[in-house]
This record gives sequence, C-alpha cells and structure tokens, in this order.
Amino acid sequence: MATHGLLVVLYHAFQIMQTSGLAIREFPGTLAYSDADTFCRSQGMRLPVLTSPYSQSLALGALGPSPESEYWIGLDYITGDFRWADNSPLCWKNWFVSSANEPNNLNSELCVAMRGGGSVPGSWLTKSCSRTFGVICERPQPGITFTIKWKTSRLPEQLLRHFRSLRKQHVSGSVRLPATA
Repeated sequence: MATHGLLVVLYHAFQIMQTSGLAIREFPGTLAYSDADTFCRSQGMRLPVLTSPYSQSLALGALGPSPESEYWIGLDYITGDFRWADNSPLCWKNWFVSSANEPNNLNSELCVAMRGGGSVPGSWLTKSCSRTFGVICERPQPGITFTIKWKTSRLPEQLLRHFRSLRKQHVSGSVRLPATA
C-alpha cells in the first residue's frame, strides 16, 4: 500500500486530538471581552481555544482555589459565525444545558464565557461582550503531543488487510485486530 493511501485510511479511521502543548494561566481581576483579548495579547498569549475535553480540563485546572464564577474564552459570534481566537471554526462544544438552551440571545450575546465554578464548571454560555468576567490566557508551547482514538468501531477493510500482512511478516508484533464479520 502506498504511504499516501495509508495516511488517507488512517485519517478516516482515527480521531487525532492535541493532548499537550498549551500553557494556560489565570490572571487576577475581571475585564470585558475585548479588554481580556487585548490583555492576553499583551502577555504574548491569547484567550483559550478549547477544542477538546483535554484543553477544557487544562483551562479548569489553571483556575485558582477561589475561581471567578465565569471566564472569557476565545470564542465569539461577532462575525455571525462561531470562531475561535485563532480563527478556527467551532467543532467541539461544551454548551451549558438549561432551559435557556445555549447558545441563545445571539442578537445581543456575542461572546462566550466558561463557568469557573458552581453547577457544571467548564460549561459555556453566550454573554454580552461588555460584561466583565475573569481572565484566563493560553500560550501554545513547543513539543506538542497527540492522542489518537478510533473514529469508528470498524476499521476500513484495506487497513485491516495491511495490518494482517504486517502481522504475518512480524510474528512478534502486538497489533490486536477486531474480529471480522
């Protein structure tokens, strides 16, 4: 199998998520969204881009012993579409589930805050950008590592054939294959 073909199959078979490489820090005080964004940039950082449960847990882990009730994260709806501070689209979500069904009030609440404590810490709420909340900033770090998970319970047959041929060639291998139907 050609290397490119194997990479395409791997892309479709696995979910690859960043699991380290971020430094997240809480700063004292509260600011409006644009002021928090400006402050983070002045520190050589940015408002957090929370694209996975892992980055969410890093953000919550950065909070001190008495966290603010809510913190700005680097997600907004200012352009009419949810975008992160690095301009990436919203893929993974952690909206607060309530009778209000977040995200809501998108005509007046264009910025997103993360709950720092209380019920469901880490969940997100849309808020008016002029309100003041706690500030956490992140700095991407060198040496990024990734977690790889199966996207589906069944591997594409082409990949299974490739692993079977490897197992025949390398008897001491430790690849476990799912049962075929």
